[in-house]
Amino acid sequence: MSEMLSLAFHSMVLIASTKDGEFLNVKDMSEKLNASEAHLAKVMQRLSKSGLLRSVRGPKGGFILAKKPEEISLYDIYEAVEGPIKERECPLGYDKKCYFNDCIFEGILEKLYAEFLAFIKNKKLSDYI
Repeated sequence: MSEMLSLAFHSMVLIASTKDGEFLNVKDMSEKLNASEAHLAKVMQRLSKSGLLRSVRGPKGGFILAKKPEEISLYDIYEAVEGPIKERECPLGYDKKCYFNDCIFEGILEKLYAEFLAFIKNKKLSDYI
């Protein structure tokens, strides 16, 4: 998991845990998450552009969820930060031609991918608050 994705998950849980209508700013969140303000600001920008967060400028501004926590899946957060999940990649870095005639990982990667996708699509932000 990338640092950006970890920050996205943690910041979304932090925002979802606030009182209704209360905005959180990057400075406060970066202190709570022990993260760089600049790095967190990039994450927040991606989450806002994807429609998961709403941002308001100004001294009382910050970020608030754009949807209810039960409407936001971990998959939504993942895609907002990392982009679409790549379907199966060879762990050895082979593209089309494998050294072995039959891939020794055949079936394992597809199963792991399917289980991972099912998990993050079914887990909602509300499960963590």
